[in-house]
Amino acid sequence: MKIKSSYLVCATPRSGSSYLCGLLANTKIAGNPEEYYWKDNILDGYKKWKVNDFAGYFKKSLEAGSTYNRVFGAKIMWGYIDDFIQRLKKITRSNFSSDKLLFEFYFPNLKFIYIWRKDFVAQAVSWTIASQTGIWFSGSNNKPDKKPKYNFQIINNLVKEIKTHNKAWNDWFTENQITPLKIKYEDLDIHTNKVMIGVMNLLDLDLPSDTAIKASYKRQTDSIKKEWTQRFLSEQKTSY
Repeated sequence: MKIKSSYLVCATPRSGSSYLCGLLANTKIAGNPEEYYWKDNILDGYKKWKVNDFAGYFKKSLEAGSTYNRVFGAKIMWGYIDDFIQRLKKITRSNFSSDKLLFEFYFPNLKFIYIWRKDFVAQAVSWTIASQTGIWFSGSNNKPDKKPKYNFQIINNLVKEIKTHNKAWNDWFTENQITPLKIKYEDLDIHTNKVMIGVMNLLDLDLPSDTAIKASYKRQTDSIKKEWTQRFLSEQKTSY
């Protein structure tokens, strides 16, 4: 399949990127955005798609990430963007003066979407719990790997990492002269339809009037997250 247009959802863990990607996939016309280029997913894809190298995997990912109208979507985290860039460079003989030009070589009519979360603490708490339990999506049939255990230092370190990665994304956009569509998770959560209309306009796609905008995953909210967030904020005040 030859791609007509494409987009990359740039994010950090637990920023609402899976929620956004689920909404996009369910339109049936805005690609099938998944985290194709995380190293663990690449290794799984080698087996699933029966390929022996990244060039073969990349070709398969373009097929998997596209809808019938040849629109492709994927999600990328800052934590492994350098690894992805190096993999792309290895399968081309051309030199590119910027990461943007490299991406545009592989992804036609490329657009960038950047989703971030204003509440860094809630994001770090969510990340901590998901990492400990192995449950990353609401409604998952997987059983928790273990019961989550509160740890101030882990959450604090993740708050710092989230801020660092968000700054890195914004610096990268500036360096590459990219103006992404910026989506704040809190806005997406409250004004879902309005935000999605903006995304569809960016992608130059018309959503059929009878298409309902729905998510693949429910928003994960529970008492533990609220309790941990409040506890962390309380302890944070007394630790400085």
